[in-house]
Amino acid sequence: MEGREKARSAFRMAAESYAEYAEKAISSSPSSAVWGYRMASKCYAWAGDYSKSEEMSRIADELSEKMEGGEGRYPLFRIFRAGGKK
Repeated sequence: MEGREKARSAFRMAAESYAEYAEKAISSSPSSAVWGYRMASKCYAWAGDYSKSEEMSRIADELSEKMEGGEGRYPLFRIFRAGGKK
C-alpha cells in the first residue's frame, strides 16, 4: 500500500501545480488555463479526490464556455489564430 499512497501524493502535488499554472495563465492565455484545469482535474481523480476533480472540471467548462461564447452569447475572450486575416 505504500506505493499506492506515494502515487496518490504525487498526483495530488501534480494537480496542485496544474491548478496554480491555470490560475497564473488565465489572464494571458485562457486556453492554456483550460488545459491546466483539465489536467488538474485528471490528477485529482487519479489521487482519489473526486470532489476536487469535479470542481476543476467545472471551472474548465465554465472558462471554455466563456471563450466560445456559449449559447447565442459573445465570447468573453478573443481567440487569436495563426495565419492572420482570411
